[in-house]
Amino acid sequence: MFKKLGWLAFLVVSGFGLQAQNRPKLVVGIVVDQMRYDYLYRYSSRFSENGFKRLMRDGMVCHNTHYSYVPTYTAPGHASIYTGTTPAVHGIISNEWYSRQEGKMVYCTQDSGFVTIGSESGAGEMSPARLLCGTLGDAFKLFSQGQSKVFGVALKDRSAILPAGFSADGAFWFEGGKRGQWITSSYYATQLPHWAEKFNKGNVISGLLGKDWNTLYPLTTYANSGPDNNNFEGKFAGEDRPVFPHRLKLLSTLNGGYDILKTTPFGNTLTTEFAKELIDGEKLGDDEVPDLLAISYSSTDYVGHKFGTNSVELEDTYLRLDDELGKFFDYLDLKIGRGEWMVFLTADHAGVEPPSFLASKRIAGGYFQSEQFESQLKEFASKNCNAEGLIENVSNNQIFLNADIVDTCQLGDSEIEQITDFIQNFQGIDKVVLSGELELFSGHDMYEKLKRGFHNRLSGDILYTLLPGWVEYDQTGSTHGSGYEYDTHVPLVFMGWGVKPGSTYEPVDIEDIAPTVSGILKITWPQATTGNPIPAVFK
Repeated sequence: MFKKLGWLAFLVVSGFGLQAQNRPKLVVGIVVDQMRYDYLYRYSSRFSENGFKRLMRDGMVCHNTHYSYVPTYTAPGHASIYTGTTPAVHGIISNEWYSRQEGKMVYCTQDSGFVTIGSESGAGEMSPARLLCGTLGDAFKLFSQGQSKVFGVALKDRSAILPAGFSADGAFWFEGGKRGQWITSSYYATQLPHWAEKFNKGNVISGLLGKDWNTLYPLTTYANSGPDNNNFEGKFAGEDRPVFPHRLKLLSTLNGGYDILKTTPFGNTLTTEFAKELIDGEKLGDDEVPDLLAISYSSTDYVGHKFGTNSVELEDTYLRLDDELGKFFDYLDLKIGRGEWMVFLTADHAGVEPPSFLASKRIAGGYFQSEQFESQLKEFASKNCNAEGLIENVSNNQIFLNADIVDTCQLGDSEIEQITDFIQNFQGIDKVVLSGELELFSGHDMYEKLKRGFHNRLSGDILYTLLPGWVEYDQTGSTHGSGYEYDTHVPLVFMGWGVKPGSTYEPVDIEDIAPTVSGILKITWPQATTGNPIPAVFK
């Protein structure tokens, strides 16, 4: 029999097939965009028993999980979770960054070598090419000889592509606009799968846009938020005040058509429903070979940015997400089998309270005037260092110097020191360091975070950080990006196959997630992993 099957089939049947029985059929990675650790408890009085509470009851809760680098943005966050390393290694140093080699800003997943599948727009000209190392999904593929199925799903392209990795079977993201549809890139396929086309033509997307966004419970009972109408929140175009109800269909014309769904809890509903269709359509978890589905819930980030961390809108979004998670976990129990799947839930970063809100409580914070900073810095360099054009780019709290100007003007240490002194004295700036001197700084947490976020080929010449509570953002809504606790402290829970309930307050870095999942499954770790398995998960 084995002679007829051949050695490859023999190895598959007798080797991997037997080993796979000691692994979950499906691993689901859930990233909740901009979720702070404290939201697990801040809103818990109204969580159901099947969503976040099930995770905390039946899972291993890592209470002290942080990002170990800056900047804390979406793209580097997702990349770090799934590669098991930091931007210093995987190269995704921001959502977009200045490329000295190309002389322009580049987007983390933009790739003109591919075309959109599912739409005639350019929204699918994407690939993981700027990622410099493999992901957890690639490790699944390598270990299983390509038998594992790997997919990424998110409203945001970067949140689907970067977790899925290079060898994924697919990554899907949502294009709003006039039609509202899930799309992908020709990097993954030549056409949308039948089940995805069917979903796009169905009633789910249009039905969600037809809803008004009102609170799940009576508005007066939202005790974990500020008043519905306040000065710290943004509002949809066409609204006079940032208050419920939000008339989505009426507002959609002025807010990007179906794009408005992203900034509502219904964007999370859309993500869940599409993920379930993917599991059914691609038969994930149907055999003994473990599959991986990376899901990112992006609406929490959109809502946080527009309405802020203390808004009723954000509280309502998390209460509805809790309901989504409960239904999704129930679906996985029925579809895959209770105890046959494993999930981890975390966030790509957290978020800061609006500085205007902090000021109302007499807490430190402020708004960094980035345009004023850049113009004055360029003027200073030109006048005091006789170096017109020295400042090539200012972005992501990094300054790129024009190397030709440095050589031509023969700038020395004294001129560079004048520039760093100017930066240091600008209002809102905390630390300033030359990239070449990063290794000289040790023992201070913020400098260590700068090191882990710095890529020696891609990053700038001068790095700076802002004071606590200071942001480069609008006067309303929330943002993120710093190395402070409010941006780095995120939830992390493992639940399901191979995980015993419990909790730990031992320090965990975000890059520890991928090797932990790999350790649970006893598979290859992602190729550039610098994190370590979390001991408490294995006790």
